[in-house]
Amino acid sequence: QNYKKNTEYKAMEVSKVKTVFVFNTGSSSVKISLLSLLPLLDPIAGDNEESAAVAPAASALATPIRILTAHAQRLGTAKSSTLITFSSTFINSIISENLLENDENEEEIGGEESQNVVHHHHHHHHRHGLKLSSRLSSSTQTTKKTNIKTNINGKNSHTEYHHDDNETQTHIVEVKRPFMTHDIAIEIIINEINKYNSHLLSGVVAVGHRVVHGGAKFTDAVDVNGDDGESIIKAIENVSHLAPLHNPANLIGIQIGRELFKDIPQIAVFDTAFHSTIPMFAYTYPIPKEYAEHQIRKYGFHGTSVKYVSHIATRKLQQHFKDGRKPKIIIAHLGNGASVTAVKDGKSTDTTMEFTPLSGVMMGTRSGSIDPTIVTFAADHLSKSPEEVISDLNRKSGLFSISNGDNDMRCIERRATSGDEDAELALTMFVYILAKHIAAMVVACGGSVDALVFTAGIGENSAFVRKKTVEALGAVLGNVVIDEKINMENGRYTDGIISRNDGDGSPFIIVIPTDEELSICQECRRFIDL
Repeated sequence: QNYKKNTEYKAMEVSKVKTVFVFNTGSSSVKISLLSLLPLLDPIAGDNEESAAVAPAASALATPIRILTAHAQRLGTAKSSTLITFSSTFINSIISENLLENDENEEEIGGEESQNVVHHHHHHHHRHGLKLSSRLSSSTQTTKKTNIKTNINGKNSHTEYHHDDNETQTHIVEVKRPFMTHDIAIEIIINEINKYNSHLLSGVVAVGHRVVHGGAKFTDAVDVNGDDGESIIKAIENVSHLAPLHNPANLIGIQIGRELFKDIPQIAVFDTAFHSTIPMFAYTYPIPKEYAEHQIRKYGFHGTSVKYVSHIATRKLQQHFKDGRKPKIIIAHLGNGASVTAVKDGKSTDTTMEFTPLSGVMMGTRSGSIDPTIVTFAADHLSKSPEEVISDLNRKSGLFSISNGDNDMRCIERRATSGDEDAELALTMFVYILAKHIAAMVVACGGSVDALVFTAGIGENSAFVRKKTVEALGAVLGNVVIDEKINMENGRYTDGIISRNDGDGSPFIIVIPTDEELSICQECRRFIDL
């Protein structure tokens, strides 16, 4: 009643809001998102300028909006943690009043070794002037924290509950627990979701799953809960040895998803699918033909991310091109896993990851491409099996080995700034190898490019890596110059563009945050009846 004025809003029960639950399991992380598929608000338009201005904003919410996002990282290490962010403004707006017992709910949490602590969920009803984005912001104005010692499955963890008062009214839960596994992290996230509001998962109409390797069999998303579900899962298992850090974790998400949501579509979205457009001359290895009979070829990875980022980049660039052509783009997806992809006419034409995610550029714990005879040579001289050598190349190499124990770029940059020689070498190698691979992708684009896009954790946040990489490329990118100040701000106030382009034809250098979960959500929409 307080906000009716010229526009009325009808709140929908949470069970009537169709949502997609997305699992994105990585080699050492789990990302989970719950995204809405329907507009939050149903405006009853008035006949004045104010109400007319509100209607477009409400209709824009038809784009999937995150209700919550969870990120478990550094899994399997002593520093593993999970951060869950709820958009409490959104949640309170879609839950009708009869589902909210009080504006302030009290809940008691304890464990075998914990001290009982009461923590408060502050529910604020802001149905007017909603400010929501497709990616939740964790920035806050004021924060109240409650530290809780709890016991989960007999293991101690430290939990901090953050109650954030800002325009979007986000509620944040952080769980710190050493040596979390993928399945334990997912269990913690599900428990915290149900603890926050038991109705949140009642409107799920599809579950999306990132699957890294689909082999040659899967060139599009599939429903693993359909009639062919078991054979699909078996096919994913059959190529899991080609992505040993990823596919097993992806299958954990699929298993848990099928247990939680038994009778709804479970959509597997493959990283390899976007790269199915790579031409034969680029994906074929110059090896005996009998090898190809065993599907030994380049597949490419990070396709879900690259597809999303390339669409965003194309829209940005077409604002600068008058002829309406599709731009030629190189996308550097730089996280713990890293790859570089050439995109021409909206399609992947080549990429640096090949038969497995081990190849290509130097990565967090992966070596990237090396001479293949190293495997048998090392096995002979180090008394290891070839499988053990491959495991070392996957888990103990890259930044981790060269920096002497760190695969977090933030830590490596801090160490290098302090004069640590191992960290300096790791940074120099990372940039040099990355620049070489980007130069190769210029060829795959036809000899010139319109933009180089940086994305994912390192790509979005390391101004140093971006600057040094572009400098190393020099004339390959037309000697384009990065604006120092804008680069340090990650292009936050310039629509992601961090280069100085004065109509000289040099390519744009752009920072674009990836959103694999939103991309997976969009794929799920094809399988459900809205």
